[in-house]
Amino acid sequence: MTNLNESIKIFQDFFKNDNVLDNILVENIDENDYPDFCDAYIESADLNGLSLTMDELEVLNEDSNFIYEQVIKQIF
Repeated sequence: MTNLNESIKIFQDFFKNDNVLDNILVENIDENDYPDFCDAYIESADLNGLSLTMDELEVLNEDSNFIYEQVIKQIF
Protein backbone atom coordinates (compact mmCIF):
# COMPACT_ATOMS: atom_id res chain seq x y z
CA MET A 1 0.00 0.00 0.00
CA THR A 2 1.39 3.38 -0.97
CA ASN A 3 1.30 6.39 1.30
CA LEU A 4 -0.04 9.80 0.24
CA ASN A 5 3.36 11.29 -0.67
CA GLU A 6 4.23 8.27 -2.82
CA SER A 7 0.82 8.48 -4.51
CA ILE A 8 1.27 12.16 -5.32
CA LYS A 9 4.72 11.52 -6.82
CA ILE A 10 3.41 8.63 -8.91
CA PHE A 11 0.53 10.76 -10.25
CA GLN A 12 2.96 13.56 -11.09
CA ASP A 13 5.16 11.08 -12.93
CA PHE A 14 2.18 9.71 -14.89
CA PHE A 15 1.08 13.03 -16.22
CA LYS A 16 4.31 14.90 -16.95
CA ASN A 17 4.25 16.16 -20.54
CA ASP A 18 7.13 13.96 -21.66
CA ASN A 19 5.66 10.72 -20.29
CA VAL A 20 3.59 8.37 -22.37
CA LEU A 21 1.02 6.20 -20.62
CA ASP A 22 -0.18 3.56 -23.08
CA ASN A 23 -1.17 -0.09 -23.54
CA ILE A 24 -3.83 0.52 -20.92
CA LEU A 25 -5.95 -2.58 -20.29
CA VAL A 26 -9.21 -2.17 -18.41
CA GLU A 27 -10.75 -5.27 -16.84
CA ASN A 28 -14.14 -6.12 -15.38
CA ILE A 29 -16.16 -3.94 -17.74
CA ASP A 30 -19.79 -4.90 -17.23
CA GLU A 31 -21.96 -3.33 -19.93
CA ASN A 32 -25.00 -3.97 -17.72
CA ASP A 33 -23.44 -1.45 -15.33
CA TYR A 34 -23.60 1.33 -17.94
CA PRO A 35 -23.05 4.25 -17.48
CA ASP A 36 -21.17 3.83 -14.20
CA PHE A 37 -18.85 0.88 -14.88
CA CYS A 38 -18.08 1.00 -11.16
CA ASP A 39 -16.38 -2.43 -11.10
CA ALA A 40 -13.91 -1.65 -13.90
CA TYR A 41 -10.25 -1.24 -13.06
CA ILE A 42 -6.90 -0.77 -14.79
CA GLU A 43 -5.31 -4.22 -15.02
CA SER A 44 -2.11 -3.11 -16.71
CA ALA A 45 -0.48 -0.14 -18.41
CA ASP A 46 2.91 0.99 -19.60
CA LEU A 47 4.68 4.23 -18.75
CA ASN A 48 7.31 5.15 -21.32
CA GLY A 49 7.37 1.53 -22.49
CA LEU A 50 7.78 -0.02 -19.03
CA SER A 51 5.03 -1.93 -17.24
CA LEU A 52 3.56 -0.23 -14.19
CA THR A 53 4.13 -1.88 -10.85
CA MET A 54 1.25 -3.09 -8.69
CA ASP A 55 1.67 -0.02 -6.46
CA GLU A 56 1.53 2.29 -9.47
CA LEU A 57 -1.57 0.52 -10.77
CA GLU A 58 -3.14 0.85 -7.35
CA VAL A 59 -2.59 4.60 -7.42
CA LEU A 60 -3.88 4.86 -10.98
CA ASN A 61 -7.02 2.95 -9.98
CA GLU A 62 -7.78 5.58 -7.34
CA ASP A 63 -8.74 7.97 -10.14
CA SER A 64 -12.28 6.94 -11.11
CA ASN A 65 -12.49 9.60 -13.84
CA PHE A 66 -9.39 8.21 -15.52
CA ILE A 67 -10.78 4.68 -15.33
CA TYR A 68 -14.07 5.83 -16.86
CA GLU A 69 -12.24 7.56 -19.74
CA GLN A 70 -10.29 4.37 -20.40
CA VAL A 71 -13.44 2.23 -20.32
CA ILE A 72 -15.04 4.45 -22.94
CA LYS A 73 -11.91 4.28 -25.11
CA GLN A 74 -11.75 0.49 -24.80
CA ILE A 75 -15.40 -0.26 -25.65
CA PHE A 76 -15.88 2.28 -28.43
